[in-house]
Amino acid sequence: MEKEKNMTNWKKSTVIGLVVCLLHLCMADAGLAAHQTKSVSPDLTTQQANKGKGQPDAVKMKRVAERLGVGRHVMVKTAGAKEYHGNIVALGAESFTMLPDHQAAPVQIAYGQTPTMGPNMSQGEKIAIIVMAGVAIVVTVIVVWFAENVH
Repeated sequence: MEKEKNMTNWKKSTVIGLVVCLLHLCMADAGLAAHQTKSVSPDLTTQQANKGKGQPDAVKMKRVAERLGVGRHVMVKTAGAKEYHGNIVALGAESFTMLPDHQAAPVQIAYGQTPTMGPNMSQGEKIAIIVMAGVAIVVTVIVVWFAENVH
């Protein structure tokens, strides 16, 4: 009888360990899906240069764009109150080029006309993270139920 009890505890411990590993792997994969493997300093993730002074700081915005890098999905607000969501295509000395979501033509934006710029997750990335979290929860429930009901 004592041997069966020890075996049951061993099974529960193994299941809990596997669930923790599964959750850890799902969260790590979610981070990769969200392009969070690239380190961006906190002060440069979303930059609001010279807030309230009227004219954005082109040097700071250029630095932000360079840190984000070509290919990164970003959100940009221009001085003309336009907001773009899309991928950075090219970085220049005075401006950068981005391809807005759902548009065929790229847009060139001057660093000096960009008061706000930062990383932005795409709709697909958000869905992928939600699906991975849901799968992790379902698998956890199934594994725990299986461990408790199988003798």
